Amino acid sequence: DVPLLTPSSKEMMSQALKATFSGFAKEQQRLGIPKDPQQWTETHVRDWVMWAVNEFSLKEVDFQKFCMNGAALCALGKECFLELAPDFVGDILWEHLEILQKGESRSVQ
Repeated sequence: DVPLLTPSSKEMMSQALKATFSGFAKEQQRLGIPKDPQQWTETHVRDWVMWAVNEFSLKEVDFQKFCMNGAALCALGKECFLELAPDFVGDILWEHLEILQKGESRSVQ
């Protein structure tokens, strides 16, 4: 069972996620995934979801729901995006996507 997130645990999660997300930069280089999620192909989106599933040991992710390119993924909006995955999982993926869109992952060492 996933514990309920309180505002303070969400903040702690956010800090922990940012540290872990920096590992995706290595994966991006290895797989040739553009830094801007808007430019991702369906394959890039799938690779990103697979990375997150493995990195965070996420459960019950339906990869079929993520069959879209990066522009479509980024255009969903948070509510629609969160419908693609179970609660906690969707929050993690959304948080990472937002960071990638802002380019924050580029400045993390």
